[in-house]
Amino acid sequence: MAGQARVVWFVHGPDERCLYWSVVQAKEAFPAGTTFHVFADGLTGGLSESAKEWLQVVGVEYRETQWDRGGNLNGLAAVDGILMSMLGVAKDRDDVIWKLDADTLVGDPGVLLDWFADQNLTGAGLRCPWAAGWWGISYALRAGTIPRLALRILDIAQAGLHRIGLTEAHEDLVISRTLAGYEVPGRLRTWMTKRTGGAFCAHNYQTGVDPRQALRKWGIVTFGNRWQIEGDDAHRREIVADSMQAATAGWSQEEARAWRLGGAGGLWAVGSLLRFGKSVKKGASNCLKAA
Repeated sequence: MAGQARVVWFVHGPDERCLYWSVVQAKEAFPAGTTFHVFADGLTGGLSESAKEWLQVVGVEYRETQWDRGGNLNGLAAVDGILMSMLGVAKDRDDVIWKLDADTLVGDPGVLLDWFADQNLTGAGLRCPWAAGWWGISYALRAGTIPRLALRILDIAQAGLHRIGLTEAHEDLVISRTLAGYEVPGRLRTWMTKRTGGAFCAHNYQTGVDPRQALRKWGIVTFGNRWQIEGDDAHRREIVADSMQAATAGWSQEEARAWRLGGAGGLWAVGSLLRFGKSVKKGASNCLKAA
């Protein structure tokens, strides 16, 4: 990979405790030279002073945004705000900008970063199994791709989201579907080595599985299934943060890549990825159809 990795989070106040563990884990897992950036929602007050001070101490840039996030990053204003924020942290067109949710941990950045050694790769993310596109949990874009991608999304917004098969502007699907359309679609690459294993998983709070197993078996793990937890939103977020803390305690550099060698089983997982590039081998399938 010619450029540097830049990790970005888009958060608001209630995300603080989960963000702490996501940042701690990312700074351990990502390669030297990676920079880290938090974009808090300034329209809802941003993060607490103590959180901002901590981020500064650990070397994470903190900014507040003033664009409408449409709740959970929905709407074309949010899509544009995300892309412009990602572009703003880039220092080189070959930089890889990795968007990460606050309730998600990365044990093995190579899950996505290794692909960017291919200079034709424009983006990669976690394939959404029930929609053609990738999940907003964790995806990466090459910086040089972003300006053209933003312009293409503007064209689509003027013509109508039906152009990419959507009725609502969910940031992950708008970005991934537009990227697949304005570039030649890349091959759908699957990292599943066993039926129950893969590159990423979503922790299932209903199975009683020890969260410390998660980062030992998957490269990327989200703990965002709050709907599975009883109680109010504040209580659910505490359970999520506790689970993330437990997962980081069970992580090591050596075990983080073990899943690549022999697969994994256990939590609640599917594990395939999408990648898009400027050129593909003759006869490669359209990734959106394959999804």
